[in-house]
Amino acid sequence: MLEEIYLDLILAVISLITASLFVFMYNKRAYPKLWIVTAITLAIGSFVFLFRHIDQDYRIFGNIFYLLTTLFLGFSIIFEYFQKIISNEKIKSKLYLILSILISNFLIIIILGIFQVSLINVIQISVMFFLFLIAFIMIRLYNKEKSITHILMLFTVIFSFLTLFFSVLHNYNLELCWEFAYIMKVMLYATLLLTATSAPIENRRKEIEKRFWESFSRAEFYKDVFIHDINNMLQIILSAIQILLIKNPNLNKEREQDYLKMIKNQVYRGSKLIENLRMLSYLEKKEFFLKNLEIVSKLKYVLNQIRDYYKDKNIDIQIETYAKSIYIHANELIKEVFHNLLTNAIEHNDNKEIFISVRIKRAQQINQNFLRIEIEDNGKGIEDSRKKSIFSRAFKIDNDLRGLGLGLSLVNKILNIFNGKIWVEDRVEGDYSQGSKFIMLIPQIEK
Repeated sequence: MLEEIYLDLILAVISLITASLFVFMYNKRAYPKLWIVTAITLAIGSFVFLFRHIDQDYRIFGNIFYLLTTLFLGFSIIFEYFQKIISNEKIKSKLYLILSILISNFLIIIILGIFQVSLINVIQISVMFFLFLIAFIMIRLYNKEKSITHILMLFTVIFSFLTLFFSVLHNYNLELCWEFAYIMKVMLYATLLLTATSAPIENRRKEIEKRFWESFSRAEFYKDVFIHDINNMLQIILSAIQILLIKNPNLNKEREQDYLKMIKNQVYRGSKLIENLRMLSYLEKKEFFLKNLEIVSKLKYVLNQIRDYYKDKNIDIQIETYAKSIYIHANELIKEVFHNLLTNAIEHNDNKEIFISVRIKRAQQINQNFLRIEIEDNGKGIEDSRKKSIFSRAFKIDNDLRGLGLGLSLVNKILNIFNGKIWVEDRVEGDYSQGSKFIMLIPQIEK
């Protein structure tokens, strides 16, 4: 008897430690809420069950808490199954699953009642059947998540089932079944404790896996840029040089200048592309300090650079601001934002007359003041299917728009640092071919 008391005490202490770990990990958002309730209910049940050595009435209350623990465990798994496996299914499908489990258990109870099985065995066998169904649901969850936590929870369900199984056999006076029931109970508590401690390991694994795929994606992206973009630029430069080297009497000075401009443009594009790649890598590794920055002067500085470089093109850039000086919480990277957006508006525009409009307005969202910066152009425009993906670095596009995604990925990254955001609309609503309107929202500072 003393050994059993000590064993129950050890299990009660383990359950308390497990519940504490679950609560602690929940604060780190590592577990669903019902898992926490399950662990707490088990801890209460274990301590109540311990007092059966003083008064046998506590056995009943302890078993009630164990029953609640099983129900909480089962329904926590069902709810997670709803969220991760059949989240898109209709409510009828979810109700069908719950009703199927309840009806199945009800039928088991009726069948056991017909065979005049004792009440305690009816309860235990019906709970066993419930756990049997939950185990299959848990297997599906594990197949989707492939996590240490979920495989441990699966074993928790299995050991719960086996504990009840040997307990039922013990009720029919089969030898050694009580000992096996206790062994399964110890395994259950140990597995649940491992589940509670697996969260840091699981989180670390996910973090490493995330970093790996980010690094892989980055390497693939850089490879794609150099294979397609840089190679395309070099081919254009090579073709222009070959034409210039050929002693062609029909090649006049004006034509030569055109080819030299072509070479110059491609060198500039290549330089800008490499600079954007360098900047993207730089942004991912460094933390940035923000300060109060006057934005209108930065915009005008970039516009002067753009006009100077594209002076051979017919470009009309209009600026409209509500004040001469406007302040935001940012840094010098705002110039990269303007430079990339304005360069894209020119480079991806085949019109003889290029029109660009820059408007800076006030905007308010959820009691916060923002600057709304709109940059319109009369270029090729962007199809609706691409309006969201162009801001992603992994974005794949055709040759006509190649290079656009890299600059916009950089813009999006910088604006995230400023707690801002960007999206694109049609300049003429419903007709993307009439040009684009890029809209930025950046938190404003009153000065």
